[in-house]
Amino acid sequence: TKLQAYLSKQSDNFQNVNILRETSAFLRMIDDFCNPDTVDIIQTVILFLQQVAIGSRDNQVALFLNFRNCFL
Repeated sequence: TKLQAYLSKQSDNFQNVNILRETSAFLRMIDDFCNPDTVDIIQTVILFLQQVAIGSRDNQVALFLNFRNCFL
């Protein structure tokens, strides 16, 4: 959808921020500190990334490439 694409590229903004990349990087960072106090925020981030990726091939590929680097 247009909103999903906009989250990756805000062409009408002065400064483009890839929210998808930044959010997935945040998830990778906070995952190292997973404990009962952070479970709710981790779940929220995962749900956000899921909603952004559903139906958007570009966002799915971006997430895959971002997380692939975690396992190499």
